Amino acid sequence: MISLDLSAESEALTRDAARAATLAAARAFGFGGDVWAISRPSGTGPAARTLTPLGHVAGLVFRQRPGPAAPAAGGTPVLADLWRAILDTGAILDEDEADTGLTARPGDVIESAADSAYTFGLASLEPWYSDGDYKRCELERRR
Repeated sequence: MISLDLSAESEALTRDAARAATLAAARAFGFGGDVWAISRPSGTGPAARTLTPLGHVAGLVFRQRPGPAAPAAGGTPVLADLWRAILDTGAILDEDEADTGLTARPGDVIESAADSAYTFGLASLEPWYSDGDYKRCELERRR
């Protein structure tokens, strides 16, 4: 009988290849460069939130199209873009590239150092593949 299960070695190679391909595509087709200023909202309850700058993170932001159908004015369905990021480690760095000891977390806001038109809220943050070197994020576009 032939087994269709992948060996641990084959599985690791497949993951590495998939990660490398995704990183290459994000570098080639990503938005906003690879340096992102990061801020954390403060405040509680109905009070206005203020953004406190924390430093910057290294990562790549890309758009996945098409997203699921979303209603537009008049109930007409349109395809919504899905924005995602791959952060190098999620570590927040200061202006001298030193680790501040803080890490990115959901709710933080990132803004492109290259183009301030690209500003996103981090909706989720999870380790990417088993080694956890990279963090994958779902983003919410801020306008």
